[in-house]
Amino acid sequence: MYTEPHQFEPLLPSDARIAPLLTKAHDLSRLATLLSGTRVPPELRTLLRSMNSYYTNRIEGQHTRPHEIEQALRQDFSKDAALAAKQRLAVAHIEAEAALEQRYKGQEGALALYSVDAVQDMHRELFGRLPASDLCTPENEAIVPGELRLREVRQRRQVHHA
Repeated sequence: MYTEPHQFEPLLPSDARIAPLLTKAHDLSRLATLLSGTRVPPELRTLLRSMNSYYTNRIEGQHTRPHEIEQALRQDFSKDAALAAKQRLAVAHIEAEAALEQRYKGQEGALALYSVDAVQDMHRELFGRLPASDLCTPENEAIVPGELRLREVRQRRQVHHA
């Protein structure tokens, strides 16, 4: 567990690297403002959900390749049980994101995202879509959709190779 600030250092990029990053951040912010009133086409939303699932699950160590996600979206799951479980998680992530977009839309919805209730709602929406066989941690602890863990959790460091 990290308990001391020095364990997180360096917290900021060096002065030599910060200027170009600030310039890029400013440009990105300006472009995002221009896009803020633009509706995202449904086709692009669908692609973005798949991309979000891919990257989120990869970060969490539940890596599925884009073509495996596409197969799962067509209900064509792998015969490999571990990969099929990851595919089901990817599909659940995509479906949950679509449902949550509707539930938390607009400014009021965005503000509601920053609550314990919303975190539990998102957890319930995601894990509630999985079969009971997929609701178990690697340590064989049950995952209960919508319930917060009552113990400390340590993230295992995983190395990913492309």
